[in-house]
Amino acid sequence: MKTSFPCIFLITLTTLLANRAVGLLGRSAKVTAVSWPKQWVLPPHRAPPPEEFRLSQVTTLPVWKTLGLRFYPGDVDWSAHNQLNCEVTIRVHFKAEDGQRSSVVHNFASDSGHGLNIPHSTELTVDVVSVGGMH
Repeated sequence: MKTSFPCIFLITLTTLLANRAVGLLGRSAKVTAVSWPKQWVLPPHRAPPPEEFRLSQVTTLPVWKTLGLRFYPGDVDWSAHNQLNCEVTIRVHFKAEDGQRSSVVHNFASDSGHGLNIPHSTELTVDVVSVGGMH
C-alpha cells in the first residue's frame, strides 16, 4: 500500500495535536486549596438549670454547609457525633488535669459518634485534619 507524503503528514499532525489536546484536557480541572476549620473553640460546659432542654447543650462545628461535628456534654466527658457521610479526623487540644497542654486525634466514621474521654468542664480547641481523606 502506497501512501503519499501529504497523507502521512496529516495523520502525524492530527495524532500530535490530539495527544496534546488530551493532555491539556486532563490537567484542565481547577484545583483549589481545601481549608478545614482550625482553632475552633468549644467553651467548658456549665450545668444548665434542670428545666432546660438537653438539646440546647449541643454545639455544632460546621464542616460542610450546616453539617459537621456535633459536640455535647456526656455525663462526665465530651462526646461528639459526625453528621457527614464520610470519615472525619480531628485534633483536639485541651489543658490536661496536670495543667499541661495536650492534644489527641480522633477519627469518626461516617454518621457515627463516640466519647472523647475529656472532661466536659474542659475547654476544647478543635482542628479538622481531614474530611473524606482530603487533608
